[in-house]
Amino acid sequence: MIEKEKYEEYCESLLNIARLTNKENSILINFDIQGITCRNVVSFIQLDGTKDVLKDSTFDCDDEFYKDFLEVFVRLYCSNMVVAFNDSVNLNADGKYTYRVITEDNDMLAINGISHDYANYLLNMNKKVSDEVVDIIDNEDGVTNTLSALILVCGIGLALMIMYLLVS
Repeated sequence: MIEKEKYEEYCESLLNIARLTNKENSILINFDIQGITCRNVVSFIQLDGTKDVLKDSTFDCDDEFYKDFLEVFVRLYCSNMVVAFNDSVNLNADGKYTYRVITEDNDMLAINGISHDYANYLLNMNKKVSDEVVDIIDNEDGVTNTLSALILVCGIGLALMIMYLLVS
């Protein structure tokens, strides 16, 4: 169980792990919220599908967890990584949503088991980051850059599908 006094240190350790990635591998940082407990599993996934768990920790899910850890970490992650895409989806019939952030290096931050309102809050909190990515694509000239953006989106979709299958 990660104590509140260790939130800042844990955030920094997660960011350090995320910074180790490159296009040859991926880091999946998954937060799975189940009632009053959140499980965080950090996995290192290689191109051949080999998956190593680097961290497996739990948190008490209270207001302090959401405000002092989760929101802080999402902001730090989005501002320190090159975000290619972020969204929220309802993957299950339970009415809970998953907030996802995917980086240029095909890393993923996923927060499962949150309300629709909280997922939208996280999206809006980091909208500026994703708008900057869209502005870069929109300000480029030529068909080649549009094609490159399309290929990037397809690659991200494929990476998401592979990660989802590996996590399942």
